[in-house]
Amino acid sequence: MGKNTKRVFDKELKIEAVRLSTVGDRTVSKIAESLDIHVSVLTKWIRANREKGSDAFRGQGKRTALEEKVWRLRLQNKKLEQEPLSRPLRRASPSLSTRSAFGLYASKAKW
Repeated sequence: MGKNTKRVFDKELKIEAVRLSTVGDRTVSKIAESLDIHVSVLTKWIRANREKGSDAFRGQGKRTALEEKVWRLRLQNKKLEQEPLSRPLRRASPSLSTRSAFGLYASKAKW
């Protein structure tokens, strides 16, 4: 393997390496050596797992649960902004789109 080749590790390996560091009496350096990774890489995984929990190793370009929810709400908001105003009113109640703000037909208002 060349010096400039970046190795990619799957989520399961990272989780297992972090688990090994928390149980047993082996040091982080011994675990890293047995997995053929640098100690700083394993230390980074341990820190990420401690800080982010289940979102620590989500992969390239994948959103956290919160980021996904925000993204979906923004998408829904954009769709609603593009919809004509009268259309949601008709869905809510047919009478809302045909009556004035006071609930009376504009032509039958007695003032």
